[in-house]
Amino acid sequence: MPTLICFSGLGGDGITVEETPEHVLHGLSAGHPLVLTRNGDHEEVYVNPSRIACWYPSYGDPADPPLVPRPFKGPI
Repeated sequence: MPTLICFSGLGGDGITVEETPEHVLHGLSAGHPLVLTRNGDHEEVYVNPSRIACWYPSYGDPADPPLVPRPFKGPI
């Protein structure tokens, strides 16, 4: 069962990985960056555990959640 991982921060971005939520939990207990398989493409993605806000089973389409545009609030 794929897992949707949501990240903390202004972007509120997330990714879907092939690993189960239990596998993600086991990887987080190691305390170093996780190497996960993204979107069934057998493409490895490295995830920084300190940015993970939550993760849960992804039912249905394994596509990444849509990006939500945020207003720019910084110096130009």
